[in-house]
Amino acid sequence: MTNWFHVELQEIQYHVSRLKQQTLVKETIEDATIITAQRDDPEAKYSGYYKDYGWKEDLLIDSHHKIFLCYQDLEITSDEAEALIVHLEQLQHIDLSVDTITVDGKYPTY
Repeated sequence: MTNWFHVELQEIQYHVSRLKQQTLVKETIEDATIITAQRDDPEAKYSGYYKDYGWKEDLLIDSHHKIFLCYQDLEITSDEAEALIVHLEQLQHIDLSVDTITVDGKYPTY
């Protein structure tokens, strides 16, 4: 039986280890926040988890400075784990590396 949590951790470690640049940011947090849709918005989707219509904005935040480094627009029902690879690619593109990434501190996303 595969422990998908450990597979994801290995994937994170692999991508972070590819970043050879000087570390400018020590700790980051990656998580999504809900953006509630306006009433009668035809593009908004419903989430049974959030019990609301809208979208999610997945953010990679510098823990010390409390600013976001990257963001990814997601449908409200999208898997937030997919955004992590995009965040790492965006950081690499701007030559920014980090020491620690804490992913979704409320519940595990495999």
